[in-house]
Amino acid sequence: MRRSLLLSLGLVTACGGGSAEPLVTNAEKPPTAESSVASSSPEPAASTSASAPVQASTGPSVELGPPMPRPPLCVAKNAGKKPSAFAAKLDGKSMRVGSVIAANDGDDVEVYVTDFAYTCDELTSGFRATSRPDEVEIRMLLGPHLEPEGCLGWAIHDTSFLGTSSSSQDGGEPVANAAIDASKGGKARFDVATELTSMGDHPRTAKLDGTLEAAGCGSRNGASAPSPPMRGQKDAYLVVAGQKLPIAGAAIVAGKGGRSLVVGTDTVKCIEGRGSVSDRSFISSRAPVVVQIDWGPRGDDATEGKLEGRWMGHGESTRAWDGGRLNASPSIPASGAKSAAITLGGTTKMGKYTVALEGRVVATVCP
Repeated sequence: MRRSLLLSLGLVTACGGGSAEPLVTNAEKPPTAESSVASSSPEPAASTSASAPVQASTGPSVELGPPMPRPPLCVAKNAGKKPSAFAAKLDGKSMRVGSVIAANDGDDVEVYVTDFAYTCDELTSGFRATSRPDEVEIRMLLGPHLEPEGCLGWAIHDTSFLGTSSSSQDGGEPVANAAIDASKGGKARFDVATELTSMGDHPRTAKLDGTLEAAGCGSRNGASAPSPPMRGQKDAYLVVAGQKLPIAGAAIVAGKGGRSLVVGTDTVKCIEGRGSVSDRSFISSRAPVVVQIDWGPRGDDATEGKLEGRWMGHGESTRAWDGGRLNASPSIPASGAKSAAITLGGTTKMGKYTVALEGRVVATVCP
């Protein structure tokens, strides 16, 4: 993911993005540099001209709609698929597999492949009475992934091997043939083809290939609960892969390099710092689905569209606007405005995904 507007995962997490906070309004409290539409109440009047600046207002607070629906799991898509033989190699040689187990952690699932006997009690409690220094433990963290067919599959967000971690800067690497149930007594199955290398003076290499099937252990002690669905703004939607998802956060930033609008299914924040179009701020979000529209310094036609987010793998983008164009009007906020009422529309293709915007959204204007 580019740093242009959407932050890398680590920095966004440090800034507190992505939490499912209730939308709170306070018309007397001015927005700060990190305020988002989730905590802003001004609602300016809309304009019919794409280039006419929207007028600042202290109108009514944002009206909320229903919580975001969760797409169905990709059960039918993977039903009846035959597993392939699973193999684990360490430094090019067959690795003895002692345990393959999984545990829930909020919306995510941890999967462990080890060369020793690792029990569910040890995993969920986080305590092992004995261990040896040459043990091999491979950990994969899986999270939801929205497939082009409109169902939720899974993607690998993070891996660790012999003290070396690799965290994805976006929605992770999608996995095929996934049927994940990490509850106690369940099974977590998915196809894997990954190679990991540890760091240090004597690096080692592990390779996993085939259909991995892990025994479910339930939830770790103290694990976070699954995130509650965020309530979106009323009558503001992004439609991806046939799923109509309420827009819960929006922000727009303008500068000498152009303008950018970001809408997402969770909190969207303005962050102080140098961005691709502004020297003062940029936009970040850890929402499951995020759509970004970029404009150049002149003209009303969008130059690029991006589809990103925690459910969207490595993301997609378009500059050709094949199959249509996304639009937002007005796209130029008034000088000094704290928020802007923006009418959304249009449909386009980004990679394998059909993306559309609908309705009217109140967006925070980043300073």
